[in-house]
Amino acid sequence: MKRRNWILVLSAASAVTLGVVFVRAATARAESLEEQQANLMVSHINLYRNMLGLIQDFRAIAEDASASGVTAVLSVEDHLPRKADQVAFMERMLPNAKDEVIRRAIRIKLAELYKDTDAPAEKGIAQLEALITGGS
Repeated sequence: MKRRNWILVLSAASAVTLGVVFVRAATARAESLEEQQANLMVSHINLYRNMLGLIQDFRAIAEDASASGVTAVLSVEDHLPRKADQVAFMERMLPNAKDEVIRRAIRIKLAELYKDTDAPAEKGIAQLEALITGGS
């Protein structure tokens, strides 16, 4: 074959190859859209599953007095931004708490707050000692 014919044959082969590439790309795009829709659906299902899990966890906390009290202790800083107010609140709650689990959570929080404020080290140590020895 002459050189010109080879060029035409190669051009035709290239055109066929490009056509196959374009068809594959279009198919891949269509599959990609289907995959994206499927992934979105899976994401929504996971979101609902997580929401149900959160509701179940919240219900379990609400049903358990100790867990509810500990959750309240952990959320004090959200309601009282100043550490001095948190300390005053926890010190006021400690003698009133009847549940030992809640008392321990208060002591842990107080030890942490005493460390983070200008409170004497003995106050934090006293809370740690009560936690370690099981004292009231």
